[in-house]
Amino acid sequence: MNIPPLTLCFLRITVLFCLPVLLCQGEEPEDRPLKLGGIEFSGRVRNLSMYRDYEGKGSGADSSLGILLHATGELGKGWDAGGTYIYAEDIYTHNQYELLGNNGFNLLNEAWIRYGAGEELMVEAGRFVYNAEVFRRNDSRQKPRAIEGVHLKWKGVDVGHAFQMSNYLQKGDMWEFNDFDEVFHVDADSVGVSWVEWHLVKGDELDWVIFDALAWDITNLLGTRMTWSFSDSQALTAYVRIETGVEADDDHGSESYGLTLNQKVGSVMFEPGVFVVEGDNLLFKQSTTGIHHTLEQCLLTYTNPFDGGSDSLYLKVSTAVAQTKLSFLGIYTHQGPEGFDAGEVDFIVKQPLVDDLDLAFKCGFGYRDFEDAANTTATDLRLFFTYHF
Repeated sequence: MNIPPLTLCFLRITVLFCLPVLLCQGEEPEDRPLKLGGIEFSGRVRNLSMYRDYEGKGSGADSSLGILLHATGELGKGWDAGGTYIYAEDIYTHNQYELLGNNGFNLLNEAWIRYGAGEELMVEAGRFVYNAEVFRRNDSRQKPRAIEGVHLKWKGVDVGHAFQMSNYLQKGDMWEFNDFDEVFHVDADSVGVSWVEWHLVKGDELDWVIFDALAWDITNLLGTRMTWSFSDSQALTAYVRIETGVEADDDHGSESYGLTLNQKVGSVMFEPGVFVVEGDNLLFKQSTTGIHHTLEQCLLTYTNPFDGGSDSLYLKVSTAVAQTKLSFLGIYTHQGPEGFDAGEVDFIVKQPLVDDLDLAFKCGFGYRDFEDAANTTATDLRLFFTYHF
C-alpha cells in the first residue's frame, strides 16, 4: 500500500511524540472554575490538527487553535444563567482543507437562563447544549452541538422545542445556528423541531426510554432505546427509530433497528452489534442532530451506515491501561442500493499529560468495494492537545 508523503510524515511525528507520553503517568484533567463576584468561569484551549485523504476526491490538512470560555452565575432562588463563547482560528491549511470541517469561526454557542426546583423540575431557554436521544452533544472538534429553543424537564419527562441548531462541524455555514431545513438539507420552510422523551424505567436492571421528535414540515421521528443489564458485566441494548415524512416531505420514510451487546471481560469492554436501515436515508443521524448509538463515534462514516438499504455489523472494544484510554471501532456495511460493501476501523488513544492538559490521537481507515467501479479508500488522522481551566 502506498502511503502519501504527508500521511507518513504525520504518522512519524505522532509516533515519536506519543511513545514517551504513553509511558508517563498524569492526572485526569479537572475543570477548576474561577469565581469572580458570584460568577464561575471555566473553559479550555484546544489545538486540533487533522489530515484526510479521500481516494478520488483528494486530500487536505489543517490545524486550528480554539478557546472556549464558559460562565455561569446564580440570579436568585432556583434561577441561574450561563453562556459559552468559542473562538477558533486556522493556523495551518493545506490542499483541500475544507474536507475536514475544522475551519476557524467565532460563535456564542450558549446563552441560557434556567429555573430548577429540586430534582423534579427544570426549565431552560436560550442557546444550550442538550445531550439525550433526539439531540447529541458530539464535541469532537472545537465545539459541542447546541440548539436554540426551550426545554422542560419534569419527573423523567423531557419536552422541548428547538428553533435552530448549531452543528459540531465547522464546515461552510455549519458554525452558525441554522434552520432545520438547512440542517436536514431539504426544501421546506420548517419552524423547528419539537420533541418529547420519556424515561419509562430508569434503574440498574432496565433503562427504557421512548421519544418522539417532529421536524415541522419535514419528518416525524418515533423511537425507543431499551437496555437490559443481566449483570455488572453484561447488558443488551435494543434500538428502534422510525421516520415518517410530513407536509413538504411526506414521501419520506425510514426505519432503523439495532442490537448491541455489552460484555465486559476483566478491564476490557466488548460491544458487538448490528444496525439495519430500511427505506430512505435517515435524517436524524450523526451528521445532523446526532444519534444515541455506538456508530455515532465513527470518524469517517465511510460505510454510510445511516443510509437506506444498509446492513451494518460492528464491534467496539475499549479499555484503560493506567491513565491511558484505548478504543477500537470496526464496522462492516453492505450497501445494497449503492452497490458496494464497505469497512471502517477507528482507533483512539487518550492520555493525560500533566494537570489539566491531555492528548488524544484518533485515526480512521475506510474501504469501499464497488460492484461496477474501482474500489476506493479513505484515511482520517487527528491529533488533539486540550488544556482545561
